[in-house]
Amino acid sequence: MQVITIHEENHGFIGTATTMKAAFRFLIEHKWLTPEFDLYDEATGAWYTLRNVFEVKDIELTKENMLAWAMEYADDPMFWDGAFYFSTDTICEREDWT
Repeated sequence: MQVITIHEENHGFIGTATTMKAAFRFLIEHKWLTPEFDLYDEATGAWYTLRNVFEVKDIELTKENMLAWAMEYADDPMFWDGAFYFSTDTICEREDWT
């Protein structure tokens, strides 16, 4: 079975999920990914929060919308660099050889 292992830059391992969507849901439910999550814009050199992103786009800041937003960047590990790191790992489910 394949799982997604979630690490946070300062805290190390923080969780495991079965899919990337479940991984982001975990981050939201356990308050790792919040409206106050800091983002860095390399083009402008400015920091802003996830709340700012939603306000500029006039989108309601709900857990569902945060999950949809995070999924837009699920395949871009550089986007999450410095915050979260995801790896795919295999779990052995069988104890016997048959």
